[in-house]
Amino acid sequence: MTVFAIGGGAGVGKTTVARALAARLGAGWLQLDTVWLALIEGAEPGSARRDALDVRSAVRGAVRAGPVDPDALLARQIAAAGLVEEVLPTVLAFEAAAHRHLVIDGSWLTPAGVARLAADLPVRAACLHEADPVAVRRAMDTRRAGAHPRPWHDAMAHLGWTYGQWVAEQAQAAGQPVLPARPFATALDRLGVALGCAAD
Repeated sequence: MTVFAIGGGAGVGKTTVARALAARLGAGWLQLDTVWLALIEGAEPGSARRDALDVRSAVRGAVRAGPVDPDALLARQIAAAGLVEEVLPTVLAFEAAAHRHLVIDGSWLTPAGVARLAADLPVRAACLHEADPVAVRRAMDTRRAGAHPRPWHDAMAHLGWTYGQWVAEQAQAAGQPVLPARPFATALDRLGVALGCAAD
């Protein structure tokens, strides 16, 4: 099974383009948020593992306690991604029985995690990147359409952006392609070229 991995921070269009790429390739598709949610639900309430995975609650708590330490929140996001990555070999071994190709996407996948997966599977990876923090905030707000603004929304948007910058820097250092998220209309074709599966 070949894995096509799409990483990046929040609000860059990973899921939209991953779903389209899977359709183009006739491949399976795994959104890593489902793995993250399953890990949270499977962790004992109040346990250190659940606390480490629940980044959203950490952000809310930090805003309530104030002042927010952006570096501490970034470290928590990176650590939570590491916990998701720990179970990916098992998850992907299961998926390999059903798919010749599998597209995975999510901010829970770091460039170091991609390198570990590539030790056992053929993996082609790319990172979508948004340099503008305002664009990230707008994208995250769109997901909450109709919801009343909360004090922690600013902190979540800032974390999404700073984590995206960190992932892009790590991907560049690892020699993995980093693509601008915009224009969204050409993201699928640009990603296909970067992953070596461009449309004919």
